[in-house]
Amino acid sequence: MDARPFEGLARPGYDIVVLWDYRSLDVDWSFTAPYEEICVVGWSFGVYAAAATTQSLEPRVTLRMAIGGTLYPCHNSLGIPDRIFRGTLATLSERNLYKFRRRMCGDSATFERFNARAPQRDVAELADELESFLPENLLMHDPCRRCDVAVIGRDDAIVPPVNQWRAWQGTPLLMYSGPHYPDFQSLLDRYVMDKERVGERFGRGFDSYEDAGVVQARIVAELCRLLAGLSIPLSAPGIRILEVGSGTGMMSRHLHRVAPEGYLEMWDLAGDAPVEGPRRLFRRLDAETAIARVPAESFDLIVSASTVQWFNSPLQFVRRCMRALHPGGVLVLSTFVAGNLAEVNAVTGRSLPLLTPNAWLGALGDDYEVLYSRDYCDDLVFDSAADVFRHLRATGVTGLGRSADGEVPLRSVLNRFHPALDGRWHITYRPYILILRKK
Repeated sequence: MDARPFEGLARPGYDIVVLWDYRSLDVDWSFTAPYEEICVVGWSFGVYAAAATTQSLEPRVTLRMAIGGTLYPCHNSLGIPDRIFRGTLATLSERNLYKFRRRMCGDSATFERFNARAPQRDVAELADELESFLPENLLMHDPCRRCDVAVIGRDDAIVPPVNQWRAWQGTPLLMYSGPHYPDFQSLLDRYVMDKERVGERFGRGFDSYEDAGVVQARIVAELCRLLAGLSIPLSAPGIRILEVGSGTGMMSRHLHRVAPEGYLEMWDLAGDAPVEGPRRLFRRLDAETAIARVPAESFDLIVSASTVQWFNSPLQFVRRCMRALHPGGVLVLSTFVAGNLAEVNAVTGRSLPLLTPNAWLGALGDDYEVLYSRDYCDDLVFDSAADVFRHLRATGVTGLGRSADGEVPLRSVLNRFHPALDGRWHITYRPYILILRKK
């Protein structure tokens, strides 16, 4: 590839850079200096190239996404089988490159779109690049093995899907019905959070959040109950607490009461200080990037209610929270898991890339002790489809995501959102509560 096939990609709040030509994996990353957050998206051989070159960026990397590739470019069971790889290299020509691209695109319409922006590179140059991915030429590299989501096309005719599946065991997977060459824009829209938009929505919903956020209020009440059962000296003068996503202050007010002599720091993307007083500090910031700058072992307790589902990588955020805790410190977290608001997602065609509870637990390391893990359903019932979306808007979650194609029109959604057999409209929240102790 070169940059041509990716022209036109966009995501609000982000600049997009395309790196190509893997004959050399020496990259000068100085151009990234102004950016506090980086999302790394690797496609095909770019999965390996990104993993091998971005270790120095890791403190600023939130999301790592692998699309149609693995950390083993030439491998009989985890990548492109050796015989096919070497055969492609031996017979590479303009004619075979054309055939390769047809297989890569899967169908004629996709191939025509790709060909309109086809890379302009010499075949001899491509042969040199392909040769650089032979196993014997990769020994000098030690790739980063962290991946937040691996995207696999069921019809991938380049990298066998079963090999990709084997290579990414233990990693959250997205399987789609399509070829090696995916719809990159839809993947960016789904997995790279428009944080400016999230802040705008929650800012508009501040005045109505506590009245409309009945599910969120019940979650906070449950977190408070669980906190009381933990052996954490909340009343101790020296305790240091961080709340991520303080919002309107449902949890902040509780922490303020139970830790009157402790230090309480509150972070949120929008809004103002929910509580004030001695040893109380509010910061308006992006918590997902800010947590990487917190010195190790800074807090005894970190609490976050219904926030991390808006992050690019909730799992990476949890890892960084654990680093920020003292040994024996506790993380109390609530989020939502796959299946959340399924009724709304079915009519809008858009949803957050939520993990399953098993994916959460499977991705955690051995440095944590799981004190509590529970997911459950909380159903709300409304008299009309319009009432559903008024509720979502009042809590800052409209359910109508913004992508490169713009907003989903509300009227078209309402026309497709039908009542249940009881004549009313139901939506189902899927909260997940996780409590971890740092060993």
